[in-house]
Amino acid sequence: MNFLKEKKLIDDFSLSQKIVEKLKKKGKGYYYILRELERRKIDEKVLEKFKKNYDFKEELERCKNILSKLKGKNKSSILLNLKNRGFPDDIIEKLMF
Repeated sequence: MNFLKEKKLIDDFSLSQKIVEKLKKKGKGYYYILRELERRKIDEKVLEKFKKNYDFKEELERCKNILSKLKGKNKSSILLNLKNRGFPDDIIEKLMF
């Protein structure tokens, strides 16, 4: 295992970056992404780095795009959809109210 890690064949950081980018493209939010990284048992140091460096401005824009696609639905349906995607409550409130 150590040999594979030294050769960067097993690397939690690069794996987590790929997971994060994939989930962002699917329209998932911070909490959804964090749960997925934890579910995959990504190293705690990598999780801390993710939390520290997460771009919430990009998150706001992603949430706006999804919200524009959900126009015409009732407010509770939109709210539930955004929460299920893992967007933080403060971002949802900022955009909906």
